[in-house]
Amino acid sequence: MTHPMVIKHFEQPSRLWSSRHRGVDLAAQPGDVIMAPASGTVRFSGDVAEKSVVSIEHDTGFISTFEPAITQLPVGTPVQRREIIGTIQGISDHCGTSCLHWGVKTQAGEERYADPESLVVQRSIDLKPES
Repeated sequence: MTHPMVIKHFEQPSRLWSSRHRGVDLAAQPGDVIMAPASGTVRFSGDVAEKSVVSIEHDTGFISTFEPAITQLPVGTPVQRREIIGTIQGISDHCGTSCLHWGVKTQAGEERYADPESLVVQRSIDLKPES
């Protein structure tokens, strides 16, 4: 997924255990590839509460979690930004088979959830006329 469309935005929980939408849902289809948003290491791959999950621990201290996702990469495998880390496949309770849920949390200090959209750098190119 190179330029996915956000179909549901992040909603910060008031407390770590409070209910809210702790990530973003990205428009996707089963079989679409998932690319690492930043370099890091595969931290987890498997089922959590009957959901197919892949997590990447980034060099920045953040942890990205994707569902429904599967990977063939073993835990501990280093990955680079934009490297394919898995595919959209398996079970999710977010939007059936029409999205990929991307959640981010930090380990630095007090554990907290972060808005994945705020971590994505948007760039623009400005053209200047010749002098």
